[in-house]
Amino acid sequence: MVFSIQNNKKFLILLFLISLLINSLFFIFFLNKDKNYYVCQDSYQYDSVALKIAQENRIYDADDKPSFYRVPGYSMFLSMFYKIFKNDIKLAIYFQILLSSFIPILIFFLSLILFPNNIFLAQLASIFFAFNLGFVLHSGLLMSDILFLFFFLLFSILFFSSFNLFFCDKTFCNKNIKLCFLKIFMSGIFLSLASLIRPVGHFIIIVAIFLVIFSSFKFFQKIKAILSLVSGWLPLVFAWLLRNYLLTGFIFFHTMPGYHFLTYFAAEVDSIANKTTHGESKTKLLKEWENLILEKEESNKKLSEIEKCDLAQEIANKHLKNNIVITTKHAITNILKTLVSLNSSYLLFIDTRTLPTYTGTTTFWSKIKYYLFPQTNNKFLKFLIYFEIIFLVFILLGFLLEILNSLFCLNILCILLKVLPFVFLLLFLTLGSGVARLRLPLEPFFIILGGDFWIKFFRKICKGLSF
Repeated sequence: MVFSIQNNKKFLILLFLISLLINSLFFIFFLNKDKNYYVCQDSYQYDSVALKIAQENRIYDADDKPSFYRVPGYSMFLSMFYKIFKNDIKLAIYFQILLSSFIPILIFFLSLILFPNNIFLAQLASIFFAFNLGFVLHSGLLMSDILFLFFFLLFSILFFSSFNLFFCDKTFCNKNIKLCFLKIFMSGIFLSLASLIRPVGHFIIIVAIFLVIFSSFKFFQKIKAILSLVSGWLPLVFAWLLRNYLLTGFIFFHTMPGYHFLTYFAAEVDSIANKTTHGESKTKLLKEWENLILEKEESNKKLSEIEKCDLAQEIANKHLKNNIVITTKHAITNILKTLVSLNSSYLLFIDTRTLPTYTGTTTFWSKIKYYLFPQTNNKFLKFLIYFEIIFLVFILLGFLLEILNSLFCLNILCILLKVLPFVFLLLFLTLGSGVARLRLPLEPFFIILGGDFWIKFFRKICKGLSF
């Protein structure tokens, strides 16, 4: 790895500067106007909690109550700049852009971990990601995606470089077993930071432990590796769980799942089942939730936020189970939406200030036409939309073909079986709401693995044509 840095120092510096330039210009000319860096209600919630942390040193919502709805990592990140620069949100975003410009460099190293000595693939993957519209867009948005990706990549680099599966290269970590355990411990620390930015770390660590069990480590080495991972991950996460327990008497990460599943997933399924609008179903389910809360509080005590969350989840589960076929179909649709949705849809909204209106009679082709033939006079925006479509098709097709290629190549299979569990997990977690930004942590793997396939494919073509 040190050898790779020394021999690619100029490339990595240039890569950082190019990424910084692209991300900065995109923010200045697109996102800075009319405060377009505020994407949705999420952005305002992150901002309001960050202000409370900066001004009062406590994790509270704008209504002066303890904040439980989201994990606090991103708001704490913003609050550091609010404290130093008197609530200047743009300076916080500029630092986020600066931080994001290191991400293509991390992808360079991740590629070398997965495909050692393949410098060309590492360079190509990092350059591709630097021009990835989803990455460029989110680097300047008041959202947690970039910060989560940064720490998730650090986790991935350290974790994947620490072991191999039992049927693969068994000399992978024999040279310095202590260094491997140290890297696993450090990966746990970075995963804990990612866990407090987006609450998926407790699922990721289960998958990571599962992979260690099937690693080439000996039995007691596996136990030591698992303990190293957990001891790196747990302390920071435990502090947040302890805070929530002391305030409510319950152990939990956040209270978003109940409201989110109720107003998005369950409401969408209910609207399809009863042939109503999403707004009507949402209002109905929220009223049912409100009545259940009142009923419980009349017969007992005032409910905590997590207890209200559990009630919302209970109502959501009831409606989802009552329409299991529609639920399954809608969950698959959401996962596919995560895979193929366009980040440029937000840019189209910025340009037109209109959202597409879908009804029960809207055809699948009508939804595709909205992006294939965008109703805008902005030629540069049209270029970005078509660029993203071609880019997405290219990397997803390459990734799928690489999976097929692994059936005939043990080395590729060894890599894929380490990566795919995390890919499937993060995709599965989007079954309640499928959006393009949730694909961002997966795109480095799509680009690296898809890039490996396309490089080999074009080399074979060139060899066959005697180029």
